[in-house]
Amino acid sequence: ARYLPCSGAMDFCITPVDDATGTLLRIDGRLGRDALGELARACEAATRPLTIDLSGLRLANDAALEALSRVEAAGAKLVGASPYLALLLESARTRRLESKKS
Repeated sequence: ARYLPCSGAMDFCITPVDDATGTLLRIDGRLGRDALGELARACEAATRPLTIDLSGLRLANDAALEALSRVEAAGAKLVGASPYLALLLESARTRRLESKKS
C-alpha cells in the first residue's frame, strides 16, 4: 500500500490500499479545493474497481463534493459517508445531472 502523508499545511490524508480486487482509497480529514489535485492523482493511479471510503471524511466543500460525484459517475463506489455527507453528495449528484440536461 502507498500512503500520501498529511503535513502541517494539509487538512486531509488519502490512503490507498491495493489488493487483487482493486483499490480502496481512504479519505480522512477535510477535503477542499486544495485537495482536488491529490484526489485526481490517486484516482488515476488506482486499480479498478475503485472504492472510496469516506468514513474518515469530516468536511467537504462544494468543489470536493462535485469531484466525488464525478468520480462516482465514472464508476467508483463511495462507501462510509456520514448521513450529513451522504445528503451533500446526493445534492451534488442532482446538480451534476441537472447541468448535463442543460
